Amino acid sequence: MTILFAALSTVFYKYARIPEIEADKKVRQYFVLTLLLIPGVIFLAFYHLIFSQMISSSNINFETYKILDISIFSVAGFISAILLVILPLFYLLKILGSARHINIGITIASILTSMVFLAAIYSTNPGTWIPLTIFYLIMTLTLLKAVRIKIGSFSMTVIFSLLYGLYSLYFIIILSEVRTTENLKIQAVSLSAENDPEAELLFIDMWPVISKDTILAGLMQIDYFGKDDEEKIKHYLQVNYFNGYWSNFYFNIVLCRDDQSLSVGPANEVVENCFGFFNERIRLDGHKITGTGFYFVDNQGGRSFYLGRLYYRTSAAVLNGLFIELYSDINFFYPGYSELLLDKKYHGYTGIKDYSFAKYINGELVLRTEDFPYDKTDAAYLDKTTDFRLFRTEGFKHILYKNGNSTIMITRPELSFGDIIISFAYIFAFVLIFSNIFLLLMRKVSLKRPNVLNFRQKLQLSFIGILLFSFILIGIVVAYLTVNQFHSKHYENIREKLNSVYVELDSRLSSEKQIISDLRNNDYSSLNELLIKLSNTFNTDINLYDLTGLLVATSRPEIFSRNLSSRRINNIAYINLRDLTKSEYIQKEMIGSLEYVSAYVPFFGSDNRVLAYLNLPYFRMQSVLAREISNLIVAIINFTLLLIVITMSLAVFISGRLTSPLTMLGEGLASVGVGRKSEHLVYRGSDEIGELVKQYNTMVDEIEESTHKLANSEREYAWREMAKQIAHEIKNPLTPMKLNVQQLFKSWSDSAPGFDKLLERFTRNQIEYIDNLSSIATAFSSFAKMPGNNPVEINLLDQIRTTLELFKNTDNVKFSVNWPHESKVMIYADREHLNSVFANLIKNGIQSIPPGKEGSINVDLGIKSDKVVVSISDNGSGIPEVLQRKLFTPNFTTKSSGMGLGLSITKKYIENANGRIWFESEADKGSVFFVELPLIYTVEKLG
Repeated sequence: MTILFAALSTVFYKYARIPEIEADKKVRQYFVLTLLLIPGVIFLAFYHLIFSQMISSSNINFETYKILDISIFSVAGFISAILLVILPLFYLLKILGSARHINIGITIASILTSMVFLAAIYSTNPGTWIPLTIFYLIMTLTLLKAVRIKIGSFSMTVIFSLLYGLYSLYFIIILSEVRTTENLKIQAVSLSAENDPEAELLFIDMWPVISKDTILAGLMQIDYFGKDDEEKIKHYLQVNYFNGYWSNFYFNIVLCRDDQSLSVGPANEVVENCFGFFNERIRLDGHKITGTGFYFVDNQGGRSFYLGRLYYRTSAAVLNGLFIELYSDINFFYPGYSELLLDKKYHGYTGIKDYSFAKYINGELVLRTEDFPYDKTDAAYLDKTTDFRLFRTEGFKHILYKNGNSTIMITRPELSFGDIIISFAYIFAFVLIFSNIFLLLMRKVSLKRPNVLNFRQKLQLSFIGILLFSFILIGIVVAYLTVNQFHSKHYENIREKLNSVYVELDSRLSSEKQIISDLRNNDYSSLNELLIKLSNTFNTDINLYDLTGLLVATSRPEIFSRNLSSRRINNIAYINLRDLTKSEYIQKEMIGSLEYVSAYVPFFGSDNRVLAYLNLPYFRMQSVLAREISNLIVAIINFTLLLIVITMSLAVFISGRLTSPLTMLGEGLASVGVGRKSEHLVYRGSDEIGELVKQYNTMVDEIEESTHKLANSEREYAWREMAKQIAHEIKNPLTPMKLNVQQLFKSWSDSAPGFDKLLERFTRNQIEYIDNLSSIATAFSSFAKMPGNNPVEINLLDQIRTTLELFKNTDNVKFSVNWPHESKVMIYADREHLNSVFANLIKNGIQSIPPGKEGSINVDLGIKSDKVVVSISDNGSGIPEVLQRKLFTPNFTTKSSGMGLGLSITKKYIENANGRIWFESEADKGSVFFVELPLIYTVEKLG
């Protein structure tokens, strides 16, 4: 959809015609331009609505400083946003481009009025309309300046990237903050509850089956329970009922008779009646799950705790009780607990994995994650007036939610200035690259005739290319070396932990003859329990394999109970330890998509015989390691990008400074010409450019001196030639005038009859000769004086119409005009000169038509880019090829009368208007004269 909008916007910009705005009524100009700008305001408001919804209502991450969270959807979101903003951008560019002829004050007034309309749309949200209207005002004023002074396309993309980067950065920060806060509020509400709704639904479905399970009832038909009976029943329940989702809970059972005592707690406190203990617990804190024998037990330190009870009467009339305890595992809060081990309920906690989290029960801290130093009680954080509280302390933002006796706090660091700068750098770079690619696709790029870059652009591209390559290479090398060093320290840390665990196990197990899972003593009830204690001490997972490679004990049994990892030792590690007799082997292994480092060593007994193989799979801290490496790489990337943006800006600035003397020198050389006054260049440096400037100034002096000499010489030659021509032209009528006077005198002396008629004819002839001499004098005077140029803005169509009016009654000549689609074609020229040019060309065309032939004069006007071309064709006798190259030469004419100055004066007038004139002619078929003039702007016809 965004591509379609961008395509339609491009088509509109390239091909749409904007109606004419009358230039003679300022009030009308203001209202019409304002009305034309209002749709642009609506387009911008529509765009902002979509963009803000993309940020606040989607799961796409637009916070570019979180570079590791940037996905393909983030890139697609940014591309969609840029394509959408093309609609208001191109519309406003088109409107302001068509209003170039309107007074700047009126245009700004219309922009300000339309800005008020934009503010009215978002009047209820000051946090939106203030920055949005500022963005609109700056953007429209920039576009206005661009269309009036013709800013280059690359400069425009830089300005657009800067403005759009600031706009999007502001709203991304604001709206992302609102979205994150709302999401964390939901997380806080979820975390405040101890009960697990999904677990309770499973209990409801499970109860009818487990309560009528005959196999379970048969297993409970025992008068006195032993350790094996407990293990058998527990295994049966785990396999048939408490698997899958229940792996997120610690599972335990208690088997006892109605009259049996029970040892509870770390101190093995003895309770007289087992049934009485559990019934009292349910009475005080239990909440029955409807339709089941399971109870939710409250006040369990922030964890979900469920207790189930089933009673079975044996054949000896003994009542046996099966008490099932399930309490949620909170180890997923610990660093390194793989999300592969979390079921879907706990995936919600991953939303706060990058934040600090605390839970208080009855005001006491029961859970805490990450690094923020929470108080032991929640008294300092509570606000008695509200359950929700948002507050800041020491660079951190806190969300607090109070729900009964439970208090939840989620803490995150505040956005730093460095994060803002990095975000802007990413957005600016992305928008600049994408907008330039889009412009390239808009243009019809020709591979045969590539655009030629000037020296400054080549220098800038060279600087930028070298810096870009250098910093990217440096960034890659620094990242590679740093990560390698990080891994080396990580491996050292693993070896230290491996040695420490080995020493602890050696003090406890080295005297054993064989390592089996049932090993126990007064300190631990099983080998698994021992490994779990060591795991918590050394913050690493521990596995022990027997000599055949089978798992004996582990500190992370859920990895194997969920079949995420094989119970056999890794084959490669086994071969290296057993067959190659290596004293240590470290390699990378995989669990699902989680890659981690695993270290192996053989464990020796006191007799120096291998008892088992000790393995430290380091996935508990692998996520911490990955995060630290990721943060390191992100810091390097961010720093490199910031350096690239800064150095590229400096490169553009420095290259501009370096090439400015060359630009000055180029402008000076461009001003050098015969008849032009060239000034000396001023350059204070004494480098190579200073030498060039010195040589240039010397050349200017020499050219000026040569120009004076040449001008004097040419002037003398031209006046000599002109004097000859004038003498010839004046001498031609003098001879017949002399003969006429002599003839008249003779007739008077002879008193010839009809003297009155002779006198009348004589007078008429003399007047004709005198008029001829007067026209020669006038033409010469015009050529000699060449009146000064007084250019103004002129509607070329009006001038052509005025000239045609002078010749419309010419006998035997038909005029035809091919008018353009525009109602106004504005140029900058002298009005009188323009009248003289077209009058002279049309008159020459009429005079070239042979007597007796019906004449045809065709006037055609066409617009080519920033030029307007007027062609005047006739069906006259044409111009012979041998005479064509002399046609614009002074004193040359193909007619029997005149001095031949008309076309040379016409050419001079056209050149004064920065235009050019040329012709095409074919003998006996006619001629076409072309006049090309610079175009200021055009106005389309209404409708």
